[in-house]
Amino acid sequence: MRQTQTYSLNLIDPDDTFSPDPINQNTQKLEDQLAALGGADTALDSRVTALEGHKLAVGSYAGNGSSSARTIRLGFKPRVLFLETRNGGLCMATQAFPYGSSDVAITEDGFSVKNGSFHGNTSGQTYIYFAVK
Repeated sequence: MRQTQTYSLNLIDPDDTFSPDPINQNTQKLEDQLAALGGADTALDSRVTALEGHKLAVGSYAGNGSSSARTIRLGFKPRVLFLETRNGGLCMATQAFPYGSSDVAITEDGFSVKNGSFHGNTSGQTYIYFAVK
């Protein structure tokens, strides 16, 4: 009896006498392969579930020069925020520790910036952020 090259499934030739054994063997091989794929799907599902609990946002905003707080909406409350400063430095803010006397603060839906000592809202300046939930 011949077999397929990749999966070694039995091929029934026209002159073979009929027997359910080769068909049952093929069925068992397919069953085993599908079960192995099911295990891979389960592992993948658990990784996806773990990733869904975390969110990332990367983006930029243009400063408008206002000294009042300006909110950048992300759709989630970040645990930590990294923000490029006006001079190309980097600041970090968390829920517990806002940056620069709350020039940068975490909000329920993103973060807010104002043009205080941080200068996080200087008119014409582009700021890049990276937020993690």
